[in-house]
Amino acid sequence: MLLQMLLFLLSAVAILLGSHYFIYYSFVHAFNVGHPRVRLVLLLALTALAVSIPLAMLLHRVHGNLITRTFHTLSSFWLGLAIHLVCFLALSWVAYGASRFVGRPLGMPVAASLAAALALSASLYGLWNAKHPVVRSLEVEMGDLPRSWEGRTVVQLSDVHLGNVHGRGFLKHVIEMVNALDPEVVFITGDLFNGSCSDFHRFKDLLDSLRARRGVFFVTGNHEGYLGLVAPVAFLKQTKIRILEDECIEIDGLQIVGVSFPWFSRKHTSVDPFDSGGCYRPEKPSILLYHTPTNVRESYGDRNTQQVRSYFAPDTTFAFAAAMGVDLQLSGHTHRGQMFPFGILTRALWNGFDRGLHRIGSFTLYVSSGTGTWGPPVRTGSRSEVVSIKLKRREGRDSASGSGREAVGQPGSS
Repeated sequence: MLLQMLLFLLSAVAILLGSHYFIYYSFVHAFNVGHPRVRLVLLLALTALAVSIPLAMLLHRVHGNLITRTFHTLSSFWLGLAIHLVCFLALSWVAYGASRFVGRPLGMPVAASLAAALALSASLYGLWNAKHPVVRSLEVEMGDLPRSWEGRTVVQLSDVHLGNVHGRGFLKHVIEMVNALDPEVVFITGDLFNGSCSDFHRFKDLLDSLRARRGVFFVTGNHEGYLGLVAPVAFLKQTKIRILEDECIEIDGLQIVGVSFPWFSRKHTSVDPFDSGGCYRPEKPSILLYHTPTNVRESYGDRNTQQVRSYFAPDTTFAFAAAMGVDLQLSGHTHRGQMFPFGILTRALWNGFDRGLHRIGSFTLYVSSGTGTWGPPVRTGSRSEVVSIKLKRREGRDSASGSGREAVGQPGSS
């Protein structure tokens, strides 16, 4: 496992350095930069920018303060701008090659300048977009929903990623949006904190101001694990938020099942909710909270294998939850790619289950594109969202096993 992590980190550094060298190469050749000193300065500057990204994360993790927070925020924005630069510069090279092929050469300085302008414009728009979540409103039918829950609103937050980039101001705005919806319950489906967050306590008063008549519930995501799990869980236990760690609760006839993210090297000592001795009751209407849009009981290996597969080869059959009679699964994790063109990758990797509302027989899945952002504080491929779900009663609880998939489409926004 250590070797896998090391290879991943080395690959990430190689990609960062390689992409920044591509930016250097493109500008040097587009603007015919010939002076050796100018080339050297440009190369060193881009190398420093590439190194600043992991360095900023490390510095704030070691000693969080205003300076390291600011450094992390700026390096994160640069990462988003660099991604856009690579994309638009690649397109400019394609356009340049095509123009030469047809005998009408395009001026490369013009193409590179346009690429830089588009990259900056896209990044600034993405920064604004990321800071302004929308409310996604949808209705979900559940078999034999208790009458007391008919027409009631539940709210899902996912992937808020509180930390250096998304701080108190962002959280205050999100909480105002949630409280305005007057929900019965709020579900937070993982990654409430970013992997580099260390000063949790500055968020306590705001988190305690979340209003929901029947409570606020949380399940862990992968980023809580990057923090070491102990610290964020200990902090949340000091707030009004209730953590569901592989357990079930019943609220006025509606069963809520919270399943923790499968951690690396974590010994799973609690009873699985779906085991014969577990808390889950298949005859009751239920909502499952699980960070990743994957099958909650996968057919291979231990929990370490399950976590690795959840990143690179996710099981999107949802067969187990459907067979167990789960009515609704709420997940996040994917960000729907967050930035173009990564949405193409997430859609392919999660077989179309990377965002939105899906029905498989009587089983329903909603995958949030996330409330905050990870890495660059930029969204150009999706919207940040607060999900408002109105529950509707459907008579009877038929089995979803063997039923066909129905993609319901994107919910509305208000």
